[in-house]
Amino acid sequence: MLTEGESKYSYDDNGNLISKTGPDETTIYEYDYENRLILSKTTTIQGINRVEYTYDVFGNRVQKVIDEVNVINYVVDLNTLYARVLEERDADGNLIAAYVHSDMGVILQSRNGVKSYYHYDGLGSTRLLTDETQSITDTYTYDAFGNIISSTGNTVNEFLFTGEQYDANIGFYYLRARYMDPSVGRFITADPFGGFMFEPLSLHKYLYANADPVNKIDPSGYFSIQELATTQTIQGIISSVNWKCIGTTILRNALKGLVRGMIFGGIDAWLGGGTIEDIVNGILSGGITGFLLGPLAMINRLRPVFIAFGLGSGIKGVYDSIKNGEYDQAAFRATFVILTLWELKKGVWDKRACFTEETLVLTEDGYKQIKDIQEEDFVYSENVETGEKGLKKVAKVFVREVHKLIHVYVDGEEINTTDTHPFWVEGKGWIEAGELKTGDVLRLYTGELKTVEKVEIEVFDRPVKVYNFEVEDWHTYYVTEQGVLVHNAKNYDGNGNTGVGNRGTRSTGFTNTQNASQSVAKQFNGKLTELKNGYKVEIPNPAGGNKPIVVRIMNEGSGGRTQPYFRVSIDGKGSYTLDGLLSSDRALTHIDMTDSFLEQITKIINNIGR
Repeated sequence: MLTEGESKYSYDDNGNLISKTGPDETTIYEYDYENRLILSKTTTIQGINRVEYTYDVFGNRVQKVIDEVNVINYVVDLNTLYARVLEERDADGNLIAAYVHSDMGVILQSRNGVKSYYHYDGLGSTRLLTDETQSITDTYTYDAFGNIISSTGNTVNEFLFTGEQYDANIGFYYLRARYMDPSVGRFITADPFGGFMFEPLSLHKYLYANADPVNKIDPSGYFSIQELATTQTIQGIISSVNWKCIGTTILRNALKGLVRGMIFGGIDAWLGGGTIEDIVNGILSGGITGFLLGPLAMINRLRPVFIAFGLGSGIKGVYDSIKNGEYDQAAFRATFVILTLWELKKGVWDKRACFTEETLVLTEDGYKQIKDIQEEDFVYSENVETGEKGLKKVAKVFVREVHKLIHVYVDGEEINTTDTHPFWVEGKGWIEAGELKTGDVLRLYTGELKTVEKVEIEVFDRPVKVYNFEVEDWHTYYVTEQGVLVHNAKNYDGNGNTGVGNRGTRSTGFTNTQNASQSVAKQFNGKLTELKNGYKVEIPNPAGGNKPIVVRIMNEGSGGRTQPYFRVSIDGKGSYTLDGLLSSDRALTHIDMTDSFLEQITKIINNIGR
């Protein structure tokens, strides 16, 4: 970006912002050899504002000096995934402020003997500060990129948008590797990460959170963390993790990454003909990178990111070595990339799914614990395409160990399973346990529908034994005394596709109107009829009378529309909006199918019945 309003920007050859010139002020920026901001000097009519920064060997900001007089030293905790400030002290070592952190961020600030408690929104942004009497002292409202729209109170507080430090002296958020300017929603220096070729926004060198700050954060300054779905918040994912158990696992993966990174960095520099200094730097940089990325590699949702990143950067590294004539280095890089990707891929394509030993399975002899299921046993199964149920033989039994479980709560009952085990979700199809969310509707053996109350993640230091089995023909069975329908994960590719049943969708696309129509019929005790281009469900009118409410769920292409849709009428005449109003505007009454179709239809029916 070269201009913005009346301001003009200029950059050095490394892509660092070096000047910003406006009508009333000019700011000059300087950087060290690692492209870290070390000086900001702003000149106005009133004078010069100068801010200097110092970093430790790991790149963490440890000091700020304002106008060459006011010194703030930061005491930084390095024993966490992202470095965070514990204390601020002046040049004489006197305490300015102290902070207490949780896994969510700062929860307490003590400044001049006054304690302030932090309260966050779903993105992790500070919304309230309260005092020791639980009275609200300060409030904050932000725009999408962290600019404060309004605030109350006068407590000195730097931890604001997404819980990160805002430096009022320069107007930037400090996000560790880089600084972000909220006034333009961009970083001031280029991202060293190359991005993903199939995600164009990630190729932008300065974009914050891939231009999606509502659903993504960027605590490292290198890349953003995206939600599994727009209906979940980042804090929702974090809060679902059992942090009491995950600490040791994070440390173990961090240390594993540290060792591997040091080995790779040192040998790679040596094979590249580097000096002793180059080799030492390779060991240090490789170790730091491995230490930071190791814990992230344990997150299944991020494994595809690391595979894409590793493959892209690895191929480029091999190419560069060959180009420079360093063939030993090229071979080493290729081998290391293959080994790394092989280990990562196990978490992406290994779809073995299981339950803990106490899980009950519906069999011909009643309920049995899954650990007692044997080959040749018969369990109840269901063909989800036809709704047919029957006894099917167990073809094979599996036992393995895992370090992570998903706890799914349905009607007060807890189901303990692995994150890749597919559950049948009405209107969506087969969805893995780790992808379930509150409000998803599960099918029971009785045909009833039950709603997922909550989903939690638990990580263990020691492995937990889990069990599964393959069911002949339909590859499905029922678990718990409620009889929740699940897949045996055989013939399941992890994308909702199975040997039997709906090719389920995961977000807003819909490919199976038949299953959606069956869900509506079951939900409202309606009569289902197949039409030429879709389905019709006749539902008893809650307002009484002989005229039923009719829900039509139509296939893609029907009426010239590009995706499946539904409309609601009374006795097939007219159409209603989501507010239950009769309308001739198809834009309001012919509604595209999404994951929330059941909630939308319920809303219309309830509004009609008023």
